[in-house]
Amino acid sequence: MYALSKLNEYVNDHYGDYYLIEDDLGIMEWEIGDEKKTILGFTCVKATTFFRGRHYEAWFSPEIPFSTGPWKADGLPGLILELREENGMLHFTASKINFHEELVELPVPTFKNVKKISARQFSDLVWKQAEEKFKFIEAQLRKEGSNITITVNRPKDESLEIFDEH
Repeated sequence: MYALSKLNEYVNDHYGDYYLIEDDLGIMEWEIGDEKKTILGFTCVKATTFFRGRHYEAWFSPEIPFSTGPWKADGLPGLILELREENGMLHFTASKINFHEELVELPVPTFKNVKKISARQFSDLVWKQAEEKFKFIEAQLRKEGSNITITVNRPKDESLEIFDEH
């Protein structure tokens, strides 16, 4: 098992508003298996984890010694080149890797009027805004004479991340 614990902060743009999301990722406990495959010429090893209510499969390459990957996945002893949620809600695969001999500096963007919220609050915000959008569409349709009703159900397992109910 290989685990990483950290507090992560990232900025997310949602309909033109910027949110600094404070996300306590907790411990991602990876089970590293024996299965191997090749991605972009690199030997990758399969690892699995259960994170926020979902099962994930990652393929990482120890040949590239960076403990990171797409989305929120990291903590393995090599770069994650493929990450997949078991039901297909999320699937990333590296399509190209370029190595540079010189250090490449990436500009750090600046954001104005950033609102600080938790990952759970951001998830709730996205759902609330989706519900409001459907209510607006329903109101527009009623103005045009339709008697359509739009109901948005939010099943617990429909979000990519399922937060504990405490």
